[in-house]
Amino acid sequence: MINYFNKNKSNFFLAILFVVIINILLKSEILYDFIWGSPHGLFGDYKINVSWLKWNFLGFDVFKDNENFLERLGYGPIFLLVPFNLKLEIFYLNYLPYIIIALLLFSITFLINPKNKIEYTILFLSIFNPSTLLLIERMNFDIFIFLITIFIIFNRFYFLNWVLIIFFSLTKFYPAILGINIILENKNRKFLTLIFVILCISILSIFYIYLNFETYQIIFETTRFKAGYHFLFSLKTTPKIMKYLFNWNYIFLIIIFLILFSILTIYFYKLLKKNNLENLVIIYSWEAKLFLLGSYILLICYLVFSNYFYREIFLIILFPLLFKLRDIKGINFIIYLIIFRYIYLYIYGYINVHDNISYVNDVRYFSEEFLFAITVKGIIDIFLLSFVGSILFLISKKLIYQFKFK
Repeated sequence: MINYFNKNKSNFFLAILFVVIINILLKSEILYDFIWGSPHGLFGDYKINVSWLKWNFLGFDVFKDNENFLERLGYGPIFLLVPFNLKLEIFYLNYLPYIIIALLLFSITFLINPKNKIEYTILFLSIFNPSTLLLIERMNFDIFIFLITIFIIFNRFYFLNWVLIIFFSLTKFYPAILGINIILENKNRKFLTLIFVILCISILSIFYIYLNFETYQIIFETTRFKAGYHFLFSLKTTPKIMKYLFNWNYIFLIIIFLILFSILTIYFYKLLKKNNLENLVIIYSWEAKLFLLGSYILLICYLVFSNYFYREIFLIILFPLLFKLRDIKGINFIIYLIIFRYIYLYIYGYINVHDNISYVNDVRYFSEEFLFAITVKGIIDIFLLSFVGSILFLISKKLIYQFKFK
């Protein structure tokens, strides 16, 4: 333990420093020049989660409108299995958020484990940028999914991993992507055993949804958690802006940008394949497993949903593998693009917060500065995610090939 501390003491002290700075920022008005504060105050999203648990504990139906609720429950009913009483409420509201912040900052610091100026720069920017700061300030549920993603990669008690995957998938659906870890967690697992585990988890999940089908139906019909223009992380960003500016067909624009995304991904794929990236990746290394989970979450959410931009937190778990592959032509480009993007988020965040939205005859109008800022961000995201997609495709192809010859 002493040797481990001596070896990593710089990371310990750095993480502690980050915890102190974040807690100062959370009490500073400067933070709100770059992010939108929650109408429910500090940790606003998290307070809503706790309020659901509280009203359920008191016997209310949190799936129906009630003036006592901050919002109607938008998660699966399994979320209500989280232990709650009035004493736990004190812990949940006053202590747990700060514990989560510490866990998040220590996890990021030790994952990136910086060794040079570039890596220290990325470590600092990956924490102190508007999208990560918004996630922390809201204490959105995605912060828990991020930490669980890291946990299941390193945890060897597989049954616990499966329980966590089921719980989070039935709570917010997109974490079902973490089920990919079942394929990665044990390279010596026999193929039939793997199929059995996947079938059991799938059947249990489907059975639970069947038993609670009416509740899930209410959630789908009444929940409208889609990011507006000021929070977007999605392929739909630029099509939304072009539709707003020129009134072009939105579906047509999405198809065009999907084609553009595919062309860029194929181009980067050929470049990386030419430089033998797949031969340098060890599929069952923790860096590769983190990259697979993080990039699948990012890409599926980016291509399918209109995400709040704090979901960009999952970019962070791609860094360990990217740092290992820096000698490959093209990887340095993406690393510098990530640095540029993080710096640009300050400009984007400031314009985002200070954009004076106006209404004429109940029609919303955005400033030219905001439209330009969000368009630039949308273009950067297309290049970044298409590059990530090309790496993901290469690694996934290698993983499938290994299974084929097991």
